[in-house]
Amino acid sequence: MCLPNLNEVIFDFKGKLNPVTIAKLIWRLKIRRPKWARLMLLGIRTDLRGKKRYAPLEMAMIAELTRRGLKQGYEWAELGWTLEDNRLINAGIRSMGAEIYKRYRLFEKRIGV
Repeated sequence: MCLPNLNEVIFDFKGKLNPVTIAKLIWRLKIRRPKWARLMLLGIRTDLRGKKRYAPLEMAMIAELTRRGLKQGYEWAELGWTLEDNRLINAGIRSMGAEIYKRYRLFEKRIGV
């Protein structure tokens, strides 16, 4: 699932949503069009992961998203929100020539024990 980066089009709304900002949002999405996109979700079914036969699937999906995004005028995309220990997806991102510039980590602590 890849979406336009809404942060790019709502930067000056100051957290307010009213008829004027809604009109600006629609105009910026339809006419001016964002230049950035975010890949929010990319996944392969658990039973298909790690199977040699399906290894190119991730690369093919990212390549197709890239092709479609460039065709629609996007100049930059964030493939982010991947955990640093997700070696397979991070290797795929690097192999496409992308740069890993942020690290996301999950920490866990038991509460009330």
